[in-house]
Amino acid sequence: MKRRRSMYDFPPASQTRVRITFEQCGSVLCFRLLGDDSLDSTNSAEVKHAVVSEITGEVDLVIDLSAVRFIDSSGVGALVSVLKKARSRGRRMILAGVTPPVRSILEVIRLTAVFELRDTVEEALALLEGR
Repeated sequence: MKRRRSMYDFPPASQTRVRITFEQCGSVLCFRLLGDDSLDSTNSAEVKHAVVSEITGEVDLVIDLSAVRFIDSSGVGALVSVLKKARSRGRRMILAGVTPPVRSILEVIRLTAVFELRDTVEEALALLEGR
C-alpha cells in the first residue's frame, strides 16, 4: 500500500533536469531518478540531499537506477553517503535496476560487494518486505 508520494525537481548546472520521485510502501521508501540519464557532479549533491533528508530510522531504501546510464565519482560518493546514513540509522539500502554501464563502474571500484543490488524494484521490495 503506497502511503506517500513526492517529487524533487532540480535544474543542475548542465541545463538538464533531474527529478527524484519517491513512494513509501510500508517500511520501504523507493526513490526513482528521472529526467537525466547521469548521476554525476552536476546533480549528485542535490540527489544526495533529497534522499538523505528522507531517511529516518523507520524505513529501508530502494534506489531505482534504471534510468541512469552514467555515473562518475561524485555520483558514487552520493550513493555511498546515502548508504552510510541508512546504516547509521539501522536501515538497509538496495540499488535496483542498475544498468550495465553503471554496474561496470561499481564492479571496477569493487562496490558491488558493498551495495545490495537487485535487477528490479519489485525484487528489492520483496526482499525488504520479507516475501
